[in-house]
Amino acid sequence: MVNAILDMFGTIDDAFGTVVSTRTPIIAGYADGLPSVTYGVPTQHKVTIQPLSDRDINSLDMGGERVIDMRKIYVNDGDLYSIRPADEWIFTGIDGTFKSIQSDLRPWRNYAKIIVSRTDDS
Repeated sequence: MVNAILDMFGTIDDAFGTVVSTRTPIIAGYADGLPSVTYGVPTQHKVTIQPLSDRDINSLDMGGERVIDMRKIYVNDGDLYSIRPADEWIFTGIDGTFKSIQSDLRPWRNYAKIIVSRTDDS
């Protein structure tokens, strides 16, 4: 029996809502004993954006945040090993900055599914 390696790159083409996005790594840490956030170097990725299903929405706990937009993205290229669950995303043609709230990252299979949300800043 041959062990086939699953490779997700190329399974979704540009016809399914693929856009260029900018991912900014968010690195949490401590400076002088106080919590601090550091922003890493932004990188670009091609991602496929899809709406969330009712099942996806019911499984999320947003902790009282006022969410105005939630989407599911699949990353189609780039260094998947560098993607972290706390990253921020900006999508071409869509207003606002989205933050990752749930992720399924399997870079060894070229698979990255991330649920992102944009909150009401007011």
